[in-house]
Amino acid sequence: MRNNILFATLVLIAAGTLISAGAQAQITVTLHASLTAFHTMPPATSARAGGTADFQLDRTTHEIKWRVTYSGLSSAPTAVHIHAVAGPGVRSDIVLDLATNGLGNPLVGSATLDDMQIADLVSGKDYVDIHTKLNQEGEIRGAIGQ
Repeated sequence: MRNNILFATLVLIAAGTLISAGAQAQITVTLHASLTAFHTMPPATSARAGGTADFQLDRTTHEIKWRVTYSGLSSAPTAVHIHAVAGPGVRSDIVLDLATNGLGNPLVGSATLDDMQIADLVSGKDYVDIHTKLNQEGEIRGAIGQ
């Protein structure tokens, strides 16, 4: 009887540890976007430009950290944003300015998001857009996904 109680206790502790570890894994979400000229509106003039945007989102603190890199742009970048929910080839409102620390390459920073911004971001509907002097509406862009 005593061994059964000990065994049951150990099983419960192990299950609690696994559940806790699973919950911890969901606190930080990693997101990524591959940036190309393919879906920009209007179509961009640079076919060789590209980039990446990597994000770490902490669901507990609502803090998002990012690192954006780019190359081959037709001219100097003028802005880098996350834009709201939109499909390919559709322009939408700005959600977050990613160039708060300047337009360096790589572009790094952090911000705090509200619940609605987090929900839209992790849904995979938002996108990153890099605007340049020659492509003011955006030269490269990519959907943000997990």
